[in-house]
Amino acid sequence: TIRAYRAERRITEEMLKRLNESLIPQMYMMGVQGWVAVRMVSMGAVIIFVAGLSSAVTGIQGLVPAGWVGLAISSAIRMQVELYECINSFALVEVSMTSLERIHTYSRVPTEPYGDKKISNITPPMEWPES
Repeated sequence: TIRAYRAERRITEEMLKRLNESLIPQMYMMGVQGWVAVRMVSMGAVIIFVAGLSSAVTGIQGLVPAGWVGLAISSAIRMQVELYECINSFALVEVSMTSLERIHTYSRVPTEPYGDKKISNITPPMEWPES
């Protein structure tokens, strides 16, 4: 019927416009994830620096063996990754719960009556569509 009414261009433009509008929240989410990633990397760099500095100081004084120093630095690096994954997981759970809350809210909206004889333009006439 789209071709019959020669509305291909209009429908395609409308579809692309709606698609662009539907992707706006995803772009915001990607921006927030990038912002959180920069903050987490900065915080991880501080943690790794403190672990490396304290390990170097105790290693030079001979209080801790070199193996323990390496373990401390590699654990600090892994802690940065785990912290980022944990915060990212919490954010995704929050987004998912918001989606479920919307579904729950919209499922309780009363529907319009269908097939009511008082409303005359619910069912189209038999000759519809005409070309």
